Amino acid sequence: MKDFIIGVIVLIALVIIFIKFKKQIKAKLQNRIEKNAVKIPSLTYESKGNQITEDIVLKKSSFPLIGDWARIYPPIDEEGNINWINVIFGGKKNFIKLLIILGLVAVILFGYYELFNQISYLKENCLCNLIP
Repeated sequence: MKDFIIGVIVLIALVIIFIKFKKQIKAKLQNRIEKNAVKIPSLTYESKGNQITEDIVLKKSSFPLIGDWARIYPPIDEEGNINWINVIFGGKKNFIKLLIILGLVAVILFGYYELFNQISYLKENCLCNLIP
């Protein structure tokens, strides 16, 4: 119970610190994104029959072998609000990829679990154990 109370106090303190320094955190995130990046302003494209206009930020990969340009999904939108999916996962596509990978890992782990359960069951209930 004592650890739970300490955890709640720490969580409340982190929320208070985040609220207090929200503007500075946003400014630092925006500076990190715009450093060595190319911004394409007012790019208009069509998606599902709707015209969408947005600013796109491109950044060159830091890995020398890859060297491609990648789209950066900024954690702060045009209105100045923080988009938590972009902060944590880097965009909805990365979130979906993570869910697919975690699903595959869960299926593989479940398969191994079932396989070893069957092996232990067969070891315990083998016909050779029943013959005197």
